[in-house]
Amino acid sequence: MAQNIIQGLIAACTATITAHAEELTALDQAIGDGDHGLNMTRGFNAVAAAADEIAALPFDEALQKAGLTLVMKVGGASGPLYGSALMAMGKATPQMPRDHAEAAAMLAAGIDAVKARGKSDAGAKTMLDVLIPVHAALSGGGGLAKIRQTASTAIARLNRGGRCWMSSGRTRSDRALPLCGDSGCWGPRTATAGCGPELR
Repeated sequence: MAQNIIQGLIAACTATITAHAEELTALDQAIGDGDHGLNMTRGFNAVAAAADEIAALPFDEALQKAGLTLVMKVGGASGPLYGSALMAMGKATPQMPRDHAEAAAMLAAGIDAVKARGKSDAGAKTMLDVLIPVHAALSGGGGLAKIRQTASTAIARLNRGGRCWMSSGRTRSDRALPLCGDSGCWGPRTATAGCGPELR
């Protein structure tokens, strides 16, 4: 069963990233090189190509393998951020979470990894301003609908703030978005939407 769930998660997330690749690229063009859609697609396609191998691993090792693949294949700041999150989540749990508490603990480890890698925290208008509220909703026993709504609300709040920085602290000094569209904030909501059916 776990193997099927892992394969389903990989397929769902890859399909969602691929479907939104042009949107990611357009958002990234507002701050510079405009290659984020391509980079994320390349990374998730690499994970998808190794789906059978990854799914055959124990759950913790599968997360770490997927994370390492993203680190190796996604350029810029996003690969290390998403990859570090997945690897930390894998190290935090020996098995697939059995309840909200275990899932929340696993996500907390990923959030801590993003904080450390990006040298950032809540309030800096990064992906953490989406992940942290999502973690709170999960910790409170929220279901998928609640988690999705929490992510969407966090995005809207950041948009109203007027500017959103890249996820990595090292790029915040010279890169800003007029709306919170970069992967740092957009990615968690998209992943939740795409992978949601597999998480029920």
